[in-house]
Amino acid sequence: MRLWNKFAQDLRVIKILVAANCAQFIAILGLLICLMTIPTRMVVYIPPDLSNGATLHINQASDSQIGDFSMYTWQVLNDWQDNGSVDAPRNLQEFGAFVSPEFYYKLNDQIKSMEENGELQGRVKEIEPVEGVAPQVTKVSEGRWNVILTVREKEYVNGVLIKDKEIQYPLRVKSYTGNFQLNPQSLQFDGFFSDPQILKTVK
Repeated sequence: MRLWNKFAQDLRVIKILVAANCAQFIAILGLLICLMTIPTRMVVYIPPDLSNGATLHINQASDSQIGDFSMYTWQVLNDWQDNGSVDAPRNLQEFGAFVSPEFYYKLNDQIKSMEENGELQGRVKEIEPVEGVAPQVTKVSEGRWNVILTVREKEYVNGVLIKDKEIQYPLRVKSYTGNFQLNPQSLQFDGFFSDPQILKTVK
């Protein structure tokens, strides 16, 4: 009887050790998965000038980086190099990860409307920042900013300049936590916070 009790006690100890080892294995596996996926869940925004050093915070972009993202992305979205009828929808699709779903649908509807009205066929458009006017960035809340872009917009049809204006675009920008490979900046346009304004008409 004593031998049987001793065997039963040893068996319970073995079961407890096996359960503890399984729990430890699961915990280690979870930690390994977390370590492997950390690069997909964090972004380090490095300023362009590190001559004086910098303090970097995970997932926190500076105003200058928000402004640079906004200007560059807005330019590539609106760059019609050959034919607006082809370039406009292609750019929106190619850079769609940098635009929130709601804003994407609005821009897509706008492109469709312009296409139906014959405003895109054969049209070339270029956008460049107005010299000396940097993007104005205002933090609204954590992960949300208002950005005012001042740009010069030129449009051509068959090589003839038909539009040359300075325009302010008041854009909302927000943090993006989706696919890092599609959007390594982890930022998105989220619409306008007021109507764009024409500042100057050259033509």
